[in-house]
Amino acid sequence: MQESITVERTPNVRSGHIRLSDEAWHDVVVLKFVHARFVLDRSDLAVYQRGQTRIIRSLAEGFNTWLNDPEDAGRAPRRLLDSVEATTEEYRQLRESTPELFSQSGPHEIQRLGQARAIVDYIASFTDAQAVSLNSLLTGTSDNLWEAGRGL
Repeated sequence: MQESITVERTPNVRSGHIRLSDEAWHDVVVLKFVHARFVLDRSDLAVYQRGQTRIIRSLAEGFNTWLNDPEDAGRAPRRLLDSVEATTEEYRQLRESTPELFSQSGPHEIQRLGQARAIVDYIASFTDAQAVSLNSLLTGTSDNLWEAGRGL
């Protein structure tokens, strides 16, 4: 497999520094076709993926609303609050070390970026079952309201 990769010191303008052999490139194209046709295009998976997308969007919106609730933000899950604090501090440090990247960003924007990153990281840590369960709790549709939220 390594022999199918070539490193070009001065690549063509329309190419990159790494090039695949024609045979390896053909294999990649075939695998992409098989993946698209027999995995991504399956309607039974599409239904599942659309449901997952809805749950993830609902979780992100729910945690965002919770963190921006002036009366209740402090009761958000401790791990999420700690992550918001850490990621916001990372963005502050990044703004200080590379101000040109954040020329239009004030403190509010840095806080928003840190919060958004923390929410995404928090949701990404869930298993499918945890995401479904937490979404039910956040939307108030859980049958098990008192026990299900203990793992937050």
